[in-house]
Amino acid sequence: MTDLMNIKQSVNETVGNLVRLIQAETVNPPGNELPAILIIKDILEKAGFPPDAFNIVESAPNRVNLVARIKGDGTERPLLLSGHVDVVPVEREYWSHNPFGGEVLDGVVWGRGALDMKGFLAMYLQVFLDLFRQNIPLKRDVVLAAIADEEAGFTHGSKFLVEQHRELVNAEYALTEGGAITYYFGKTKLYTIQVAEKGVCWLRARAHGKPGHASIPHSENPVFTLAQALEKLRQAGHLPVHLSPTFLKMLDVASAQIRSPLGSLTKLLHSPVLMGILIDRMKGDGGNILRALVTNTISPTLLHAGSKVNVIPSVAEADIDCRLVPGQTPEDVKREIHK
Repeated sequence: MTDLMNIKQSVNETVGNLVRLIQAETVNPPGNELPAILIIKDILEKAGFPPDAFNIVESAPNRVNLVARIKGDGTERPLLLSGHVDVVPVEREYWSHNPFGGEVLDGVVWGRGALDMKGFLAMYLQVFLDLFRQNIPLKRDVVLAAIADEEAGFTHGSKFLVEQHRELVNAEYALTEGGAITYYFGKTKLYTIQVAEKGVCWLRARAHGKPGHASIPHSENPVFTLAQALEKLRQAGHLPVHLSPTFLKMLDVASAQIRSPLGSLTKLLHSPVLMGILIDRMKGDGGNILRALVTNTISPTLLHAGSKVNVIPSVAEADIDCRLVPGQTPEDVKREIHK
């Protein structure tokens, strides 16, 4: 009963810490992780961590990282628990709850960052606190890193720590975000363990045309040219399928849990051609997730054209977010787009 009570207490504390982290507006861009880092500092101090047990390092004004350490006996190299505190911007008018309110309703915590990734960080923080409070003997140091700038290129976070404070985060193993999400495979629930991260490649598509006054339309408007190019990307549906050995192993392990013809049929999905057909036919979130697992993805996100409503511009541009399957390169995705 004591263990169950402790678990309930830890869960409640995790939720409370997550609510505080969500309420800290750490939108990136422009980037300001300081409010969340100060919350974590406050939590550690109230738990009894001495000042020399954690470091706060700043790469630029308000771009801060916190690294805390519980020492082991040193027979094994450290374990790193890493989570970023910055979040992407919000469009408040599309939210049914305050994105920075941290409301808890029907057992669900609402807010920007609840999933990506203040929720994970709150859990890592709780593990860290429980290890400290219970004074558990450890063979290796356990390091907690609350980092900046994951959403906009790592310059002020992971990259900064590795290049300028490597001794703080050097570890044998590291856990960060990804996995631990419920997937449905038929009627079977799967909880995945993520072992790799897709790479990122940001491209800009640019169309040139003939400028002029909007009162005299013509066919050389670069906005039309750009729109046609983006429509071709949409109609393509997805780029070529890439089945990594890790993905295929996950597929086999998952299919072994299913006691139905569906389990044996999954072997057919070792074929990139059949996987591509399945992606084309699947609808909704399931299809979107599968597509992201086995293809390089492309998402137009920002559009730029013109300076006045009554002037046809000479240039129209679209920024495109590409995510690369492990093993793929920016040159690979550019070649696939050009095809």
